[in-house]
Order: sequence, then C-alpha cells, then structure tokens
Amino acid sequence: MTRDRDSSALILRAACAEFAEHGYAGARVARIASRAKVNKQLIFYYYGTKAGLYAAATGPGQAGAQLTTSDAATPVEQLRDLINRLANHLEQHPELATALTDRGAADRNAGSGRQFLEQAGRMIDATISRGQGMGYFRDDLDPRLATRQALVLLAGFHALAPALSENRDASRWGPAATDLLLRAFAW
Repeated sequence: MTRDRDSSALILRAACAEFAEHGYAGARVARIASRAKVNKQLIFYYYGTKAGLYAAATGPGQAGAQLTTSDAATPVEQLRDLINRLANHLEQHPELATALTDRGAADRNAGSGRQFLEQAGRMIDATISRGQGMGYFRDDLDPRLATRQALVLLAGFHALAPALSENRDASRWGPAATDLLLRAFAW
C-alpha cells in the first residue's frame, strides 16, 4: 500500500507541474509519466483519464488550502497578510492559477480551484468592506471589483508564466502586488 501511495504522490506532483506549465490542453500524460518515472498505464489505472488526473492534481487535497482571518490589528494589515498568503499559495501551487484561467479545465473541475478562489475573494471583499466602514479604505472603492482585480493580478502572473521571460521572480511578485493593491485601496 505504501508503494501505491508513493507512486500516486509522484504522479500528482508531476501532474501539478505539467498542468502549471502547459495548462490542461497542452499537458501530456506521457510527459507526466516521464516526470514521475512511472509507466503511463499506471496513471490511467489510478485516475482513469486525463480529466480524472487533472481533477486529482488540482483538487482540494492538493491545492485547496483554507485561508484564515489574520489577527493583525488594522484592516490594512489584515488585507496585506491575506493577499501575501494568497500570493504565496499561488506561488507554491501555480497549477491553481492555470486551472482558473483555462476555461475548459475550469469547467471540468469546477470545485477545487473555484472554491479556493471564492473563499479568498469573500475574505478580501469582507476585509475591504470592514476597512471602509472604519475609514481605512477609500469610500469610492467597490469592494467586489477591487477583490476581482486583486485576484486577477495575483493569479494572472502565474497563469501567464509560460509567456513571461525565464528570469521571472515569483517570490518578488506577491509582495510587489500587495503593495500596489494597498496603495490603490487605502487613503
């Protein structure tokens, strides 16, 4: 049983990398098998189809972390912490960003990536709304629109990674995006 779990974990790690790099349509089961150093038939044995593998690789157990509310003192600090944690999570799981921007893949796997993004969106929206009520964020800011802009800024970077130069520095993107958003949202 341990060998089965080890093989499955290797396949899922390889699949996450492949889907992050190539999206659903461009991903190849043969490359995933090669990355995982397993027989391609083993992938079909475990997951049935490429869509089944995709659902497992991008499912809640893989990348659907639960975000929690920060204990930071002000709504600005809470939003900074939340956006930074979201950026870090997307950096660790770029396949989530790819799944969210690949329309066909999103339709096949409506639950995992969307649930995570919806949770993050609700938390960002609530933090902005609460901060507006306390005078920390601009009154003319639409919290729902600002939330969507934040999510697009963070996920878009990872979804567009294949089109960006080889020297992109994902570790700098999150803090820079967070600073940009907070400058736009706060007074």
